[in-house]
Amino acid sequence: MHDREDRSSSQETIAKPWFTESYFSHEPATAAARKIYIIVLTSGGVILILFALAVLSIYWGSLWHTPTHVHNLNGWVVVSLGLGVLFSDLRS
Repeated sequence: MHDREDRSSSQETIAKPWFTESYFSHEPATAAARKIYIIVLTSGGVILILFALAVLSIYWGSLWHTPTHVHNLNGWVVVSLGLGVLFSDLRS
């Protein structure tokens, strides 16, 4: 009878109350969650930095030596915003 009580008490796991673990806890479940969090956070940061550098390098490349190449432009860029009614007086 004493043996049966020992087995039942060893099989039961004591549930800890919520929010009793801290970020730096050594609990295996918390350590696994912390590892996943760090991997997701760093990979997202690296992807964001690479995307920003890719976009900015195209932007910086388009601005490189712009004044030396402006004389090669043969036309004008006209942006039509559909405001022809407002500027109809200027055409006559």
